[in-house]
Amino acid sequence: MEKIRFTYGNFRYLVFEFNHQYYLLDRRPCHLIGYLFPPINWLFFQHVYPITSDEYCKIKEKNGRATKLTVSASLGAGLSIFLYNWLRVNKIDITKYFEANLSIFTKMALFLMTFLLTYVLVELCYYSRKRRMFSVLGRELRHLQYYKITPIRIDFKQLLGFIVVFGGLAFFMALYYFYSGNLLFGLMANAIIFLYLLASNVTFRTERHHLYKMNGKILK
Repeated sequence: MEKIRFTYGNFRYLVFEFNHQYYLLDRRPCHLIGYLFPPINWLFFQHVYPITSDEYCKIKEKNGRATKLTVSASLGAGLSIFLYNWLRVNKIDITKYFEANLSIFTKMALFLMTFLLTYVLVELCYYSRKRRMFSVLGRELRHLQYYKITPIRIDFKQLLGFIVVFGGLAFFMALYYFYSGNLLFGLMANAIIFLYLLASNVTFRTERHHLYKMNGKILK
């Protein structure tokens, strides 16, 4: 059994080497249930594309230039914390601006429409990463192969913690939205769902201690 370790390609794709050949793993879940319960993706065959050594170097070079994006993400998190503290210190309650007296049917319809929009945004995000990879490689991905890839060791505590925290927050935000009719909590619930769906690719990671094995292959 040959062990593999992933390196970062972009948000959608990871790079790995197997039998002296570089490949791209498409982390976008192949089935809808893979978004809802990420560990089940280990049971399915994943989309894998072979790339050349030159294309691997292009990806590494691109990622080297993109490290500045980490600063932008940190800045965004800092601004969010600053805004929250500023509102708290000045005793500004923004939730009152989102209060609405809606029927349960209207609440349900609004929540479902927002949920569908959230899913569409997730798909658009994955699609944009696909187009970005095409731009880096200078071509479309070809010669699709199917591999079943599973971790050698599963960190159940970390995985269940991720599911419980995100799922729990989304559930209680949605529950309070239906109870109070406050639109802000409905938006916050769908924002958490958006992050959860985006993070469904955490089943394949790039940290050095995360090793994987190839369990099967289908050629099509």
